[in-house]
Amino acid sequence: MMNYCTLFDSHYLIRGLAMYESLASVACTFHLYIFAFDDKSYNILTTLNLPNTTIIPLKEFENTELMNIKSQRTKAEYCWTCTPSAIYHVLKKYDVPSCTYLDADIYFFASPNKLL
Repeated sequence: MMNYCTLFDSHYLIRGLAMYESLASVACTFHLYIFAFDDKSYNILTTLNLPNTTIIPLKEFENTELMNIKSQRTKAEYCWTCTPSAIYHVLKKYDVPSCTYLDADIYFFASPNKLL
């Protein structure tokens, strides 16, 4: 099974859902960890109950180090800053052997397994 993670807020929700749907249509077995960067996206994602996903609220993920730099970054810069921490969080908390980050605005036309 391939493990992936992504992060987005409600402004990127439609893109993130399109990415999920495209991944689900081409990947055999996968699990997608979605970091919801605002309450609106978290509430919508948990209501959708998407198969093969774990929805992670921002408050579960943010640590002191990230919180200390959050005010020094734009919203986009903060998301980029969080990418390695999101991967690390999945590896440690969910005890998976690997995790590949996916931008929320990717659309799959074939299985990403060929690349990995």
